[in-house]
Amino acid sequence: MRKIIQFVIGLLALVSFSAGVVAPALAEGGGTTLYLPLISKGPPLPPADEAAARIQVPPGFHIRIYAENLASRPRFMAIGPDGHLYLSLMNAGQVVRLPDRNRDGLADGTEVIASGLNLPHGLAFYNGYLYVAEGDKVERLAGPQPDGSFGAPERVTDNIPGPSGHSSRTVIFGSDGKMYVSAGSSCNVCEESDPRRAAVLRFNPDGSIPPDNPFANDPDTRRRPLWAWGLRNSVGLVVAPNGGLWANHNGSDGLGDDLPPEEIVIEVQGGKHYGWPYCYTPGVGV
Repeated sequence: MRKIIQFVIGLLALVSFSAGVVAPALAEGGGTTLYLPLISKGPPLPPADEAAARIQVPPGFHIRIYAENLASRPRFMAIGPDGHLYLSLMNAGQVVRLPDRNRDGLADGTEVIASGLNLPHGLAFYNGYLYVAEGDKVERLAGPQPDGSFGAPERVTDNIPGPSGHSSRTVIFGSDGKMYVSAGSSCNVCEESDPRRAAVLRFNPDGSIPPDNPFANDPDTRRRPLWAWGLRNSVGLVVAPNGGLWANHNGSDGLGDDLPPEEIVIEVQGGKHYGWPYCYTPGVGV
């Protein structure tokens, strides 16, 4: 059973997301439960359910199921400018909306806003568009309109590697107004022939190449969007309050117990290599 679970601080929701923030819904190859910080102020706390009985949270916190019976590999979430939750269903090729219009703290249902997409994963709202990172491209949809509708998907860029090995693609907008897309490696440990793999790529919002990219004028057009590389599979991207771009650094597997540290969160800077496949990033105390 696939579920979204909401995490509430006290009786009021004190955790809020601004438009464009991406929340990881489910780690690739992981379980089927989604965790969601409640995103609006003052909704009633739904009655205790099996999540509340099963999952322990600190004093003053509460946890409830927000939506369940979600099929087709739910992946990433984003809060739209309309205050509703949007979710990518990777295997179904869909992006859906899970609204709570009656303000009871529970999703009213599942509304499909886009379908026929190729492995949709990362979602980001920016300047009147919903950007969707797919297995082989980034598309965007104008909206939401006042009636809740969206425009047809339009291609932003296909200068990203295709879905081989790590097939998820994540998109986020930085404090500089640029679009960042992460693409994982095609293997566990190897030297990639495509420079865009195991990397974070950087574009203008329309998909063009910023002139200050490290390889903006490279003869190999695949290198032009490169921002940082040597990152085996940075599924999660976030912009810190100071404007820094941070990513998780999932290192190579099979090196022995506790090696490498499975999830290292690092600040990603332009023009830098972060080790994979030649070395891994040590954790604190390692």
